[in-house]
Amino acid sequence: MAKKSRKQAIPKAPVPEKKAEPVKNSDTKGISRRYLNFGVPFGVVIFVFFVLRDCLDNLFTNWDDPGYVTKNPLVKSLSATGIKDIFSTPVMGNYHPLTILSYAFDYQLGQYEPFGYHLHSLLLHLLVCGLVYWFTYLLTKLRIAAAIAALLFGVHPMHVESVAWIAGRKDLLMSLFSLLSFVCYLYYVRCTGNKKALFFLGSFVLFGAALLSKPVAVALPVVLVLIDYFEVRTMTWKVWVEKLPYLALSVGMGLKSVTDQAQTGAIKTTIEIYSAFERIELGCYALCTYLWKLLIPAPICSFYNYPAPINGSLPGTYLVYPVLVVALIFLLWRFCRENRLVVFGLVFFIVNIALLLQFVPVGDAIVADRYTYLPYFGFFLIIGRLAGGYIDQYTKTQKAYAVLAGVAGYIIILSCVSAQRCKVWHDTLSLWQDVDKQQPGTPLVLNGLGDYYFEKFNAARNDQDKKMCRDSAFFYLNEEMKVDSNYFNSNFILGMLYAYNNNIPAAKKYFYKTLSLRRADNKLMLEHTKDVAAQAYLFLGAIYATTQNFDSAAFCNRTAIATDSTVQGIHMQYGKYFSMVGKFDSAIVEYGKAIAEYPKYYEGYFWRGEAELRLDRNDQALADFDKAIESNPNIGMVYYDRAIGLLRKGDKKQALQDVQKAQSLGFNQINKDFYEALMK
Repeated sequence: MAKKSRKQAIPKAPVPEKKAEPVKNSDTKGISRRYLNFGVPFGVVIFVFFVLRDCLDNLFTNWDDPGYVTKNPLVKSLSATGIKDIFSTPVMGNYHPLTILSYAFDYQLGQYEPFGYHLHSLLLHLLVCGLVYWFTYLLTKLRIAAAIAALLFGVHPMHVESVAWIAGRKDLLMSLFSLLSFVCYLYYVRCTGNKKALFFLGSFVLFGAALLSKPVAVALPVVLVLIDYFEVRTMTWKVWVEKLPYLALSVGMGLKSVTDQAQTGAIKTTIEIYSAFERIELGCYALCTYLWKLLIPAPICSFYNYPAPINGSLPGTYLVYPVLVVALIFLLWRFCRENRLVVFGLVFFIVNIALLLQFVPVGDAIVADRYTYLPYFGFFLIIGRLAGGYIDQYTKTQKAYAVLAGVAGYIIILSCVSAQRCKVWHDTLSLWQDVDKQQPGTPLVLNGLGDYYFEKFNAARNDQDKKMCRDSAFFYLNEEMKVDSNYFNSNFILGMLYAYNNNIPAAKKYFYKTLSLRRADNKLMLEHTKDVAAQAYLFLGAIYATTQNFDSAAFCNRTAIATDSTVQGIHMQYGKYFSMVGKFDSAIVEYGKAIAEYPKYYEGYFWRGEAELRLDRNDQALADFDKAIESNPNIGMVYYDRAIGLLRKGDKKQALQDVQKAQSLGFNQINKDFYEALMK
């Protein structure tokens, strides 16, 4: 047997095992952790602010802003009674008291100054972007992924509507509280200390706040199950039971929301047009639309019409969309089911968009930009993780720089589009003109433009502007009547326009059509349109009074008061009716109510003074004329009537001065007998 060589016999010295070096995260390389924790999200928020800053220059629009703010009495009080009313009254067919409460805070700070409302909305959006960053970082542990997700969320053009439109506030508040609830729940799942119960309670309370901001937050319990799935929790009975409080709130709010929507007629009137299968086609179409607008947000419109049926059915092309959805589901299940984060993001999107896909059609729009506000987070999470993870893995390589440049370029393109979308929402005219370019002939657009020009007509100070605005209002509203003659507001405006033009038969026709559109079975509509109905009765009362039909005038005025006694000028109009029929005591009572509502307005004092003159209450009349002149010293008729009272007291000198003042202000209807008595 051959000897072993000495070299082979000597055992090798043991080599100490080399410890694996920790993976260097590019997030912390050369930069303090504290700077990254606050500096990165702060930079994201500042960037988003500069992209959307033009929102701060925007005004109110006439699309839902009046219902939520400018014509909503609930926002005017933060007293105990006012807050109670806010929490007990649905607005615009929905129950979202925290949203209305936020408008009430804005009103207390600046009344109807639009800057404050837009600043509030923009700040809420920035807070939501910060929460998107935080939640994404908690899920991915990558700051660059969190930054990408937050930037995409902040500057995506489909999100501009919720920020730039004052009435879009509910999406911001609901998303804010929902994301806070998700974060608290994630801490609850991960926490093992004494604070575990506190995090659960915080998540539950914040879920309630989300529901009180917008009822569509009912989907949140499913997202909590998604978080359990992502965190690989064992789904024991205890895990399911802890969702029961959330589920109870969801069911309760869901039932209330359906009831409120049904009472407005939004569900009933639209659902009857389409069959069950056609509603599936519409839902799949909406889903596909949201998916491609995620990547290519063009064209963007503030209102998307339902497709017009052809021979009573949807166009055949809509059959493609259910097939596409089934194919997408199969592909995602086949290739993505093993990646928990991808599954989380996709299901997050589907869960939060499902109730908005119009399988049960609600309202007049088949899709809406604002519906994507929270749901798109699921995709931004996936994009942020994939792009951010790739950049982090290949730090300082050409691959990383290429991906970073692509993401940055895409974000810049989105930012430019969003900045332009902010300007579309500048005011009513810019909004509806943009929609009219893309959806011409839409009744909602024609109604919006007609209402806009009618408001301009009321505010115009010269005959040329008045004529231009009146003609424009007539054009758009008459065009709307050709498409849909059942818009409540449009019929009322046409009635007033014809009344101003002294076309009494046409005015009566549209006022009566306005009143006929108020359905007795629609309680919310009756409530929200009572001010317009009262004004329609007022105008009818004035028409009947001028044609000496005093019985009909009395009925219309009484009905106006009974319908809504808070309408501006309602007591003044009723008082004028009593004056016309010689019931001056009753007229004085109504003028007194008008003065109590608007003590700084001259007209109530003037008309009450006139009635008092008729009853030979000279001193009371002179006191009212003095008040009227103090309120507005530029009305010639007031000086003339005061001159009558002064002459009765024997003060010819002051009476003559008042007549001369009246003439200097353009009042020349001087009674001959009165003038001769004055000159004796």
